[in-house]
Amino acid sequence: MLDWIIDSKLSPPSPNRGHVIRKSVLARLDSCIGGGACVLHAPAGYGKTAVLNDWRSSLTARRIPVLWLSLDEHDRSLNTFLAYVLSAYRKAISGEEPRSPSIFDLSSLSDDEATLSVLSTLSQLHTPHIIVFDDFHRAASKEVQQLVRRLAHAQIRNLTLVFSTREFPDYLGFADLRVAGDLLELSHRELGFDVEEVIALYSHADDEKNERISWLKQLHERTEGWPVAIGSALRWRSQGASAKDVLKRLSGRDSELSDYFLEQVFLDLPSDLQNFLMVTAILDRVNGDVSKVLCPKLDGWETIRILERKGVFLERADNEGNWYRYHRLYREFLVERLRRSSSLSSDTLHRMAATWFQENGLLNEAVFHTMAVNDVRKCAQLLESLGGWQYALQGDIALVQAVLKQLSIDDLADYPRLWLARVYMSVRVGHHRAGEEDLKRFLGFQEQKADTDNSIEPETALIETLVQRYTDRPVTRDGIDRIERLADQLPLDNEVLQAVRANYLCAMYREVSEYSLSDRYAGIALDHYRAIGANYAEAFIYYHQGLTYMRQARFSAARSCYDQGLSIAQRLFGADNDLAAIGRIFLAECYYETSEVEAAMELLERSLIHAERADAWLEVYAAGYTTLLRIAYEGGDTSMLERIFARAMETASRRQLPRLASLVALQDEDLALRQQTVPQRFLNADPKLEWDQVSQALRVSITARAHIDAQNWESARHALEQPRQEAQRTGFFRGYIQLSLLLSATEWNCGNTEHAIEIFESAVSIAILEDARQVLFEERQLLLPILQYILGPDSSAAMAPARASFLRKLRADMQVTAQLIEQEQCVLSIREIEILRCLMMGESNREIAAGKALSINTVKFHLKNIFSKLGASSRDEAVAFAIRDQLL
Repeated sequence: MLDWIIDSKLSPPSPNRGHVIRKSVLARLDSCIGGGACVLHAPAGYGKTAVLNDWRSSLTARRIPVLWLSLDEHDRSLNTFLAYVLSAYRKAISGEEPRSPSIFDLSSLSDDEATLSVLSTLSQLHTPHIIVFDDFHRAASKEVQQLVRRLAHAQIRNLTLVFSTREFPDYLGFADLRVAGDLLELSHRELGFDVEEVIALYSHADDEKNERISWLKQLHERTEGWPVAIGSALRWRSQGASAKDVLKRLSGRDSELSDYFLEQVFLDLPSDLQNFLMVTAILDRVNGDVSKVLCPKLDGWETIRILERKGVFLERADNEGNWYRYHRLYREFLVERLRRSSSLSSDTLHRMAATWFQENGLLNEAVFHTMAVNDVRKCAQLLESLGGWQYALQGDIALVQAVLKQLSIDDLADYPRLWLARVYMSVRVGHHRAGEEDLKRFLGFQEQKADTDNSIEPETALIETLVQRYTDRPVTRDGIDRIERLADQLPLDNEVLQAVRANYLCAMYREVSEYSLSDRYAGIALDHYRAIGANYAEAFIYYHQGLTYMRQARFSAARSCYDQGLSIAQRLFGADNDLAAIGRIFLAECYYETSEVEAAMELLERSLIHAERADAWLEVYAAGYTTLLRIAYEGGDTSMLERIFARAMETASRRQLPRLASLVALQDEDLALRQQTVPQRFLNADPKLEWDQVSQALRVSITARAHIDAQNWESARHALEQPRQEAQRTGFFRGYIQLSLLLSATEWNCGNTEHAIEIFESAVSIAILEDARQVLFEERQLLLPILQYILGPDSSAAMAPARASFLRKLRADMQVTAQLIEQEQCVLSIREIEILRCLMMGESNREIAAGKALSINTVKFHLKNIFSKLGASSRDEAVAFAIRDQLL
């Protein structure tokens, strides 16, 4: 070997500690063994070398020789390049293959002769070999390009050419290989980490699992899977930074990432391209036309093509290549470079961009760039042209709020749709009185205007309905008819207005128990919102649709809707936001109905507190508080019942939601009657409002329970029969199940056994389809005798296996609880006794959580209740008191 050959360049560098083996990528690389070419092209930091190193190890283990070349700028001459190819060849085959020409001989050959000599040597391969050209872009002179192009198109049997490069080597003419299926391409999309790989990279003992996964998903979204940034973030975390601080630091402006961008990407570019990158970084998306306005000295489209080829974190934002975007972190780096540049004014650039976007009808971008220079008047004009409140409804609330803060109510006279946006903003955050006052002033102003815009009238009707929804006004038939009539007044091509109308009708028809119409309008609203990409509003429709399915006892369909809405919320805004909190509250109610009590409790722990402080509406709070009350009742936790009731009443008062106060009071009273107690808080309670089937069913339940407790069976039957039939007629099967169970118990106690079982079976037929045991389990004191009879030896009725299994599991759960009651051990719930047994075994919170498939927070919640009920102050004391009281 020649003295100037650097042996270390014939082997890959040592891998970093803790790197992840990219199994899916390695599997794809395996597909090109035996011939053809493979190109790994991505910007700096995507782990191209690390992936190829892992593949090399895998190939070596399988006795497949790998010729490795780590290239740099010193390898651009043809003779040097060929010398390294032959040196790599000799090192890989260790003298086992046919003799190769001497490296010394190359210097005496012409370029063409040297190339033919190497081709001749490589063509003698009888088994698969791989040549890896790592960092090929650094050595790709014209001479080297010609050699490699010739080598690739020779298609030598058993030889695979592999290139790692920051730019796709289109100069090698790979089009024919691509068409023939002999080219494998892996770009930054395949080389970037996916969420599962990020999770595999990180394990922090102090992090609760769900919180850790949520944080890692946010990390993946923030980095767009870029391995270098992910590695830095995980290192900061391991060094003691909090998860929140890591996300806050993770920016292209951070010194560590900024230095990387500067050294690995930016400084390698000529000054004109550096300037182009900085001025276009103010744009969310860039194309050749708008970049020509900001950087007139360069051909915009040609410059973008050059930058895309160079691999500088610029990628297509659409399949057609009409728009491009920078990697989020790289854009932050560029914007910071622009800010520090004395020769460029970002304000001037934003004004130029705003003008171009406005002239080309791209008003969303025009608004963004206008607001960037704080031109409030122009921004107000643009927002008005975008529909004012309609623009806010599509999700860009912060921008509209920023403009409204700088406009007085008198300023809004010229911007009626922005005035309506102000009304919308007020009521959505609970400032109902302010919203109603602004709406009243708006209506008065519109009446006095001589040149009233008729097109604003139907929009005003929609906002008036919105205010009524947020301020807890009951739905009326006149209100529904008014929104239905808007079909002839709203522009058919205005997707936002059509979506809002359908949205309201979905909610309003649900409240009057017309569930098929509610579901129909949910579908219409979804179609309109999807057409305009209004993901924020789309999530709300999924929640409304889920509420309709909950009324119908279609719990699996409801869960699917809630999951879809929650997924959108988390994708748009991360794990902790108003929209996600609402989704988790609705999901918790759904979980509880299917007996997933711990899961429901876990979802409610943080989400309801979030909703109390943020933006929500009646049905959100109703779902959260009533579910918590039922959990507290089942756990026998009187103090929790009191706390939840007080929280609900405080929220109802602060949010001005009288129907919430009524519903919670009804639920609380119904639960208390099951215990045959009347708490002090009922004595001075306000009269209960009944506005829909949910509240009406609760009132009927309370009345019937009172009659059942007094053994006034005829009155109980009279109270239940007609509401039960109405629930069945309208499809309110959630209420139908509840009322059927009470009527079944009534008939049983009257001695009407067959009729009682018939009614009971009608409820079970619906519940079993959704595995909805909880509503039956809650009525265990009334239903256990009926269940014992149905499943007893004297019963002659044939039963399907699934039905028998459902009822036996239900009976077993009821019997365990009944035994605890008989032994006066009901101070603790079944789950709390299970956790006590774990304490007796000396298990830690983490061990209990793992063994019971609970979160650590849920375990802590149960321990708090155990200590409170037993009067214990420590784990040892709790075990001792439980043994003393014969609970274990």
